[in-house]
Amino acid sequence: SHVNDPGATQAHRQSKLNNEKHPSTCQSIARNSSTLLRNELFVCAVAGLVVLYFVVTAMQVFITSYLRGPPFYASMTTIVFGFGVTSVTAPVFGVVTGGVILDRLGGYQTNLRRAALFGAACGTGAAWFGLLACYMTTVPTFIAALWFMLFVGAANVPVGTGILMASVPPSMRPTASAYAAVAFNVFGYFLGPIFCGFVADQTGSLAQAFHIVLMMSGVGCIPLGLTVIFAAHHRPPQTDADYEAERDSSVPRPDEVSTPTVVDAHSSQMVMTGSFVVSVPSTPARTPQQSHAATPFDRSSPPAMAIPPAALE
Repeated sequence: SHVNDPGATQAHRQSKLNNEKHPSTCQSIARNSSTLLRNELFVCAVAGLVVLYFVVTAMQVFITSYLRGPPFYASMTTIVFGFGVTSVTAPVFGVVTGGVILDRLGGYQTNLRRAALFGAACGTGAAWFGLLACYMTTVPTFIAALWFMLFVGAANVPVGTGILMASVPPSMRPTASAYAAVAFNVFGYFLGPIFCGFVADQTGSLAQAFHIVLMMSGVGCIPLGLTVIFAAHHRPPQTDADYEAERDSSVPRPDEVSTPTVVDAHSSQMVMTGSFVVSVPSTPARTPQQSHAATPFDRSSPPAMAIPPAALE
């Protein structure tokens, strides 16, 4: 009956259209993952921030043991006070300064390439101060180099976050934020301390492992440099107006809504023509006098009945 029933065919097409517009959870995750992984600008912006969190987390875990050993032999009071002040002031001032400079440059929406250049400059500065900290042999000089590394690196946080959000359309920004958070936690906060501890076990020297971690801040310059290249050729994402129009297009148009078929009670024959049901009256047409005499309260003229196509199977 579904083969010869146009109503069933139309319902099947409508169901297929709804499945395409509202895919299942697995299909939606697979589609979003493929879209984000093919977005070079998004991947590079996330990778740049991952390297930053990788270095900072590993440094926070092992800096006490590093400063307690040669050539520093610092006391716990010096370490707690010096690194405590550094870890609080440098990131805060860096994020605020980076946001202010980014606004002065016009933001990341008006000129994405300019924002990417500023982020790459911050990443390069953080890598340079991280390399400089490896050669410091006194606590004050090491803390000073560490402060500037955290300050310049934190200035890249608002830039990188803005770029990764601007690289995707508004409809995918919640998903992009979730994927970025997973990457930050797994490859940054989680992997950084594990990598530093593993290298220290393999080399037998925590100082070497700590230096390798600080030097890995230079690895972040690679995705940040690629961000500048991809930002120059990046096509602006979908605007909010286009997104609203796309979302509104999921609502059926008036011509797409199936109208119930009106069948008069005097009809005795119904003919299927395409997706419409045409009623063929079996009684002769009434005269104008009879039509005028028929009122809603006239029992001789029953009201019309609305029969949907699905009920005619």
